[in-house]
Amino acid sequence: MLYNKKILCALFGVFLYLTSYYFVSDIISKNNEFPELNNIELFYKSNADVDVYRDNIISKLNQYDGFVSYAYFDNSKDIILNNSLKNKSIKEIDLFTNFFKTPSINNLFSSFADLSASDDGEINSYVLQNFINNLFNLCFDNKHKDYSFDYLINSLLSPRLDDYYQEFDKIIILSEKQYSSSVEKEENLIDLFKFIESVDRYNNIKHIKFSNRFAYDVYLNYKDEVKSSVSAIFKPLDVFYVDSVDSLKVLKNDLNAYLGENFVRSLLDYTTPDKIVGDKYKKIKNLSIYVSAYSKVNDLSRFDYDKLLVDLKNIENNIVTSNSQLANKLNHIYKYFENNDIEIIKLINQYNFNCPNYIGGISNTEVINIDAVSPLIKNDFYNERLGKYVIKIESQSKDYTFYKRFLFNGNNSLYYNCGMFLLNLIFAIFFSVGTVLTLLLFRKAKK
Repeated sequence: MLYNKKILCALFGVFLYLTSYYFVSDIISKNNEFPELNNIELFYKSNADVDVYRDNIISKLNQYDGFVSYAYFDNSKDIILNNSLKNKSIKEIDLFTNFFKTPSINNLFSSFADLSASDDGEINSYVLQNFINNLFNLCFDNKHKDYSFDYLINSLLSPRLDDYYQEFDKIIILSEKQYSSSVEKEENLIDLFKFIESVDRYNNIKHIKFSNRFAYDVYLNYKDEVKSSVSAIFKPLDVFYVDSVDSLKVLKNDLNAYLGENFVRSLLDYTTPDKIVGDKYKKIKNLSIYVSAYSKVNDLSRFDYDKLLVDLKNIENNIVTSNSQLANKLNHIYKYFENNDIEIIKLINQYNFNCPNYIGGISNTEVINIDAVSPLIKNDFYNERLGKYVIKIESQSKDYTFYKRFLFNGNNSLYYNCGMFLLNLIFAIFFSVGTVLTLLLFRKAKK
């Protein structure tokens, strides 16, 4: 009789666990609490023809009454670049002025050769490392060749931009739909995937990105069934809600300290300091004047190929003792420049002819506050239903100390991550304790 009770208790425990597991899993899959996690991003290669089809796809998505609340073309990359100089320190502005005041690729390489010979601080080291890594990507990764000059400039000005997908433009689909079950949501998602495929007649969409594991898994099953060529990307996302701009600034700074600013996004990324005055104002204005004057009186087609090779070798020699890995990359870059002059001359001409307008465009002193941010971007980072500002973090390097520090910091989606873990942990503890007690009782009964 005693053992029958034990078996019944064990079965009840398993039943309770499975019921709890289903309940928690369904809550996470439906995700009615954090609509920002439901966002879907469509990546496509841009050109004049594709842009017409893009607008058509967006229009049709906004007429679709299933999963989609609204869809829009994401121009946040341009906004971040437009604000990039204004958000840098005086020291950083001086550094970038040296790079760009003479908007030629020879000046860029010469400036980095000088930079590699100096021991002036952490900023210089970071920028130099970033330049070498991105130049290496340009040489040995074919996906960058169609937009090489702006990739080189963008990655210097704003390393936080999504590096791998920088060559693509992006449509963002937002969904604020509420679901009664995960089955209903799955049906809505499948209908959406079919609709996207039907309106993308020319197969311009190359990638589809998810922040929600449930939606990602549903798409993978759908992709296998229909043999879709659109690749799936999954980047886990966590969301925090705060009540005010001041709270937003404080929490964003705290999260940056733990994870690094490249992983933390909010409306503040699209703004500038409240005032751009003094030296910062003068230096940005002067850069604009330098670039404009240079392009008016100089032949933009001129370059010195041999000098580029000399500068590359000088950078390598200057860093070989402090960073052998980067020096090895530079050695490969040097050999590539030696043996692929046609490709490199194409990069040089792209850079020299486009850099003046590009740098002239970002050398502006316009102040952008939260009220001036595009309403479409604002809707993605302000939850109107709750009346709260949104912080998004894309990082998998969250350890115990992070959860200890932020799990109970207001309203956030971190409990989605640890909900299953805690449920499994509780079950494991009860199962272990039950097993030990059963063994002890069994041994006692034998005696």
